[in-house]
Amino acid sequence: MIQLGIFARTWDSPNVQTLFKTIKGHGLEHVHFNMSCCELPSQPLEIPIEITEQVKTAAIENKISIIGLSSTFNMIHPDSKVRDEGIRSLEVLASCCSSLGTRFISLCSGTCDPIDKWRWHPENASTASWKQLVQTLEKAVVIAEKYQIYLGIEPEEANVISNARKARKLLNEIRSDRIKIILDPANLFDSADHTSQINELIDAAVYLLHNDIWMAHAKDRDLMGNILTPGKGDIDFKFYVRKLKEIDFNGYLVMHGLEAQHVPSAYSYLNAIVTGCT
Repeated sequence: MIQLGIFARTWDSPNVQTLFKTIKGHGLEHVHFNMSCCELPSQPLEIPIEITEQVKTAAIENKISIIGLSSTFNMIHPDSKVRDEGIRSLEVLASCCSSLGTRFISLCSGTCDPIDKWRWHPENASTASWKQLVQTLEKAVVIAEKYQIYLGIEPEEANVISNARKARKLLNEIRSDRIKIILDPANLFDSADHTSQINELIDAAVYLLHNDIWMAHAKDRDLMGNILTPGKGDIDFKFYVRKLKEIDFNGYLVMHGLEAQHVPSAYSYLNAIVTGCT
């Protein structure tokens, strides 16, 4: 059964107890967590034990499950020191996964842009960038095996893994069951002529990646490429969810890319689709 989740960073709250209480109040129980929500860097090089305990306690008291942690450092950053620091932070995050009850960390395949890890750079398509991603990812796999967790790569148009086909190629090359895919239909295009074109991209992506899709994202987009609240753009979420169900996807559909005030409408819209009420 597909279950709805949400990014913790949807709300700007420095208090994790308040944050989880708010999330629970919206009818949500599954959260993809970012350490910035407890006043640490998103890529911490150290997580004090008391912070881990605070997050764990808040989750238990509010009956929230932490379905993943964010470790979206730039895996092909031109500066090796940045990449090395990202790997160190990944291990720090991996070491607290068990305590927080999660087995999953999301990654960013990266870009050669040294400033913005979500901005396209022409060198992303080069053989050198691909080799760098593989090298960094091989280090990440060692950490994943050590802590018995899974790592998620999300096809992003601005990153080196820019589409489903490249994601499939990466999986075939790495050959590790520790690498999984996060699929977001809004990241499969930057503009489209019509909804059927988007559906074709979704269909192809699900077909290529089916058994390796660990998590699905629910971010909406219109035909011109503007990011919108789920249900307000041109992505056919009924089609998207139907395709996920066809491959027996039983993971989480995680809302993000929306403002906190739009959570109730997005939840109502997606919940009706997931539960088959529309």
